[in-house]
Amino acid sequence: MGKLKYFLFSILLLISLFPALTLAAPSPWGIAINDEKQECAGYWAGDEFSYYSLPQGWTSYVPDYDEAGQPYIETPYGRCDFSGYSEENCCLELELPYLTNQIGNYHATGFCPDCLTPQDYTPILAIVLTCCCILLGLVSTGILFLLKKRKVKKHK
Repeated sequence: MGKLKYFLFSILLLISLFPALTLAAPSPWGIAINDEKQECAGYWAGDEFSYYSLPQGWTSYVPDYDEAGQPYIETPYGRCDFSGYSEENCCLELELPYLTNQIGNYHATGFCPDCLTPQDYTPILAIVLTCCCILLGLVSTGILFLLKKRKVKKHK
């Protein structure tokens, strides 16, 4: 029973740390399209340190991969090859005018309530969740250590 308890506790610890390992990953580069103006631009949503929000009327598209592992982007205007990660070539392939390599508006993910919009809370929430998961993992490890120490004392 003791080994099963430690095994289950280890699984719980790994599950609690999993979000910490996944939420901090940077977003992939892609493109954004404004359907109303029929314009195209490069777009990157950001990472754990920054967030780029899209202007109103823009929709983002990120690459997917075909059977050969080549990246492409599927949009309502068609499919473009993204193998060179060139936003400009992708936009031109879709026959849309290319504006810039980053259409997003920069926001730091540091906490500043007066300068945040609702879209800015998503990365902050991810950081808070990550910290909570790390704390849960540390507490779980401490409890496991105490249980093991008690078990050793009982056997003496």
